[in-house]
Order: sequence, then C-alpha cells, then structure tokens
Amino acid sequence: MSTENKNKITSFLKKWRKPLIALLVILVLGGATTYYMKKSSTKVTYQTAEAAKGDIIETIGTTGTVEPIQDVFLTFKSGGYVEAQYVKLGDTVTVGQLLAEERASDLEASLQQSSASLSSAQANYDKLLATQGPAVAQSEAQVLQAKINLDSAADTLQRNQQLYSAGAVSSNDLDSFQKAYDLAKVQYDSAQAGLESIVASNPPSLAVAEAQIQSASASLQTASNNLDDAVMIAPFEGYVALINGNVGQWTGGGAPPVGTAATSQFGIEISSRDLQMSAEINEADIAAVAVGQKVDFTIDAFPDMKFTGRLTAIAPKAVASNSLQVYKCTLSIDDWSLLKSGMPASINIHTDSAENVITIPMSAITYAKSYFTNNNVTMQQTSSSSNEDSEYIVVLNNGTPEVREVVTGLSDNINVEIKSGLQQGDQVIIGDSTSTTSTSKSKSNGNSGGPPMF
Repeated sequence: MSTENKNKITSFLKKWRKPLIALLVILVLGGATTYYMKKSSTKVTYQTAEAAKGDIIETIGTTGTVEPIQDVFLTFKSGGYVEAQYVKLGDTVTVGQLLAEERASDLEASLQQSSASLSSAQANYDKLLATQGPAVAQSEAQVLQAKINLDSAADTLQRNQQLYSAGAVSSNDLDSFQKAYDLAKVQYDSAQAGLESIVASNPPSLAVAEAQIQSASASLQTASNNLDDAVMIAPFEGYVALINGNVGQWTGGGAPPVGTAATSQFGIEISSRDLQMSAEINEADIAAVAVGQKVDFTIDAFPDMKFTGRLTAIAPKAVASNSLQVYKCTLSIDDWSLLKSGMPASINIHTDSAENVITIPMSAITYAKSYFTNNNVTMQQTSSSSNEDSEYIVVLNNGTPEVREVVTGLSDNINVEIKSGLQQGDQVIIGDSTSTTSTSKSKSNGNSGGPPMF
C-alpha cells in the first residue's frame, strides 16, 4: 500500500473513531438487551392440584367372566328314539316343565318283560315252598323248640351256679343242672343240622328262589325308572341355553363323556337367570383377599356403568394358568339384570379403605421425580420416616416450588393418601409447561423456575 493511501486511512479513522466506537457499543448493547429480554420473558408455569379430604379404596385388579349360578346339560337316562321337543333356544322354563321325551313303546316292552320275569321267579318260589314247606316248617319248629329249651337250661344253670357259690346248692344238684344244659345244647345242634340237611337236599333251595325274586324285582324297578325317565324335565327355573340334536334321532343313554363333544347325544342345557362371576386371583395377591370383600367391575358392553358385588368363594388350591399359579374364585353380582352369561369383566377387589383423609393425585409424586432430575437435586429419606412409606413432592408456596417429604398411605392408583407432611388446601405441583409473557410481567412475578427452595 502506498504512503498516500495509508495517510488517507489514518486521517479517516482519526476523524470518525468516536462515532464508530459509539455505533459498535450501541450494537453490542442492543444485542445483549434483546437476548436477556427474550430469556427473561420465558418462565415456567405450574399445573397444581389441591390437597383435599376424600376417601381412598385400595384394590387388586383381575379379570373374570359372567356366568350362571346354576347350569346343567340334561340327557335321557337310556338310549332311544327322540319323539318330541317342546322348547327352543332362549325359551324361559319353570321348575318341572316338560322339555322333551323319547318314544315310550320300546321302554314299555322292557317293563313288561321285567314284570314277566318277576312273575316267573315268584311262581318258582311258590312251587318250592309247596314241596319243601311242610318238612322245612317242621324242622324249623324243632329248631325253635330246641332253642327255647337251651335258653331255659342256660338260665337255670347260671342261677344255680350263683346259689352254689353262696352255699345254698350242693355240688350234686349243680352237676344235674350242668347235664341238663349239655343235653339241651346237643338237642339244639341236632335240630339245626336237620333243618340245614332238608334245605340242602332239595336244590334249588328256597334261598336261591328268593334271590331270583329279588333280582327280578330290581330289574322291574329299573325298567319302570327308565320309562319314567323317557321325559326330560327342567330341574330349576331358567332358560334354554343350548339344544344338541333334533327330534327323530336315535340317542345314546346317559351323560356324554366329560370333555368331549358327543354330537350323537341329544341334550338340552338349562341355565339359571341368576348370574355370578368367576375369576382368577394371582398367587402374589392371594394374601390380601378374603371372602366377603366388596368388588366393582366394568363390562365392555356398558363402558359407562360400574357394577358391584362381593367375593363369595376362594378355591383352597392353586392351579396353573399361563405359567402362573392362580386361585379360582366366585363373586356375587348385586344387580345382573343388564348382563348376560359369557360377558368378560374387568374387576377391582376392595382390599382396604380409608375415609375422610388428605389425598393428592399420584401424578404429584411422578412429577417430583422428574423435577429432581431436571434440577439435579438428590434427595435422601429422613430417619423420621424410615419405618413408613415416604415420598417427595413439590408444593407451590407463594409461586415458588418447595420440596416436601410426605408419609403416604393407601392408593387407588389415581390418588394417594397423605398421612403427614401436607395440610388440606396445599397446592401440589403435578406438571409444568412453558409460556411466553411480557418482560414487565416476568419481572413482577419474580419466578424463573429455578432450583427448589427448601
């Protein structure tokens, strides 16, 4: 650069130095002012909830299914031809109502055959009794008389033995009574052997004939019962839940095998109108539940309604379900008029409760944890609460966040009981958000969301 140009630049800087410096200062101060104004205009606002008196119900959640209190699958006792069906699916039935019946002619024939067999057995017995009767009767009379003589001789011997001991009877007289007893015993044994000989010498004996009568009588009773069971009767009031089979088919007798679908077996399922619920309780929760506890539950079909009931029975033995050990249980339903069997339910079992206690939202505890993280605050439980369930929350005190340690109690997973550390009306912070306001308002508030105040 030439000496002339250098002189020109030097002269220019000397002339305009002060104005340039002033301009640079203005630019720097303006940028800084804008930065700090923007920074100060951004403040943290807090969402709060009031610590209020209320009730807390602690629950255990599970799922269940609505089911009838009574349910039975009716079949015919014996195989036969289904002749008539008097109900259809969904019909209401009353106790003793006729539901269906088998053709009776086949069963009537079996009844007649059994009756004939009984008559034959009776005739055979009567014939044997006519031929063996006099001899047997005489022999039985001899046995009876011999038994009477034996009992009398035994009584006489016993009485005189006592007199002999007292010195009132001689030994010769006592020997005579002993011989009389021995003779009576021989006569009784002889009469009994004679009776047995008469009966045994005339097969078939009366005993066999009598047994045949009893067998034929039992067969007749079975045939009569089968005829009576050819009709299907409703055992309780309810409705027809299922009909398996049709009129005109031949059906097997008795109940179908457990766990199988016996399509050839005609049957009608009757379910009671009264409903209950079945559910499963996890082994981890079983210690907290007991028969008689209240329950509430919701049904998908009625999402805006809450139904109530009680725990009525708990199985004493666990069963495996989805790799867990669970206990089957039964629950009553206070009002099941809108419900139907098979509806799934989400159930809450009331295990404990507290009334008129200070409560706050669970979200207050959740927020405090994030608050500590965002502000690099480390909290340590105090010794005064080491034996109780304690948590930390943040209270908004005159616009400033303040950390509090509280002792908690029951929880319903929405609200939590506060046993100590809060007063009714305290404002607990449950969330925060950022909002932009004017500089003047930010200055007057004086809260920039800084570290917690203790």
